[in-house]
Amino acid sequence: IPDDDHVIKIPGYFPEMPLLFEQYQGKIDKIIVYSVLHYVFEEGNMYKFIDRSCQLLKSGGKLLLGDIPNYTKRTRFFLSEKGIETHRQFTGDPKALPDIAPYTHDPKRIDDGVVFGILQRYRTQGFETYLLPQSANLPLANRREDLLIEKR
Repeated sequence: IPDDDHVIKIPGYFPEMPLLFEQYQGKIDKIIVYSVLHYVFEEGNMYKFIDRSCQLLKSGGKLLLGDIPNYTKRTRFFLSEKGIETHRQFTGDPKALPDIAPYTHDPKRIDDGVVFGILQRYRTQGFETYLLPQSANLPLANRREDLLIEKR
């Protein structure tokens, strides 16, 4: 993000940023976390990351967790007629089938259980949560989705 008068940059490793929380806890209208959550899932504490993000929101504030790769959504797609056709077009082989094991669990990947767990966790904390489809014109919309968390 380029420097500008309306841009405030606070360096640090989120969510371990005491200065950020001292100044902005409960004051933020909107937070966009786009194509990041899967890195936090693999290397950090995803719930701590989301919990701390939610602490920054003021009443009515929204947190968008965007472009989340969902392994089971990807599996459903490649097991569908449309997914098989997409695979065949990609490979150039009219008989090729995607090498997809149906509905296996991989603890290293975000799947439906993780996505629905996020929705449920924050609903039980008093937030509204929404699972949003990505626009069909995005290249990976068939395997990614967005989550919106709104503070009441």
